[in-house]
Amino acid sequence: MRSGVSGVFDAPPSPQLDRVTRMAARVFDVPIVMATVIDSDSIWIKSSVGFEPRCLARADGLCETVIETGRLRASVRRSV
Repeated sequence: MRSGVSGVFDAPPSPQLDRVTRMAARVFDVPIVMATVIDSDSIWIKSSVGFEPRCLARADGLCETVIETGRLRASVRRSV
């Protein structure tokens, strides 16, 4: 058991969570949406749109920046 969360990391894909993820991509009109669970070393991607990997090293993700600094620094440019 990781981080005291039983079954979350090993759970099969959830059609309900996938539906919510697809809906978020449509509502916010964005190409990438992820529902993640983070432990001390990894980012586990439980559902995604526009992103294939199912697990990343925590140090490689944007989540690490937010966890370490408490702030999100992102610049989003959108062409119309």
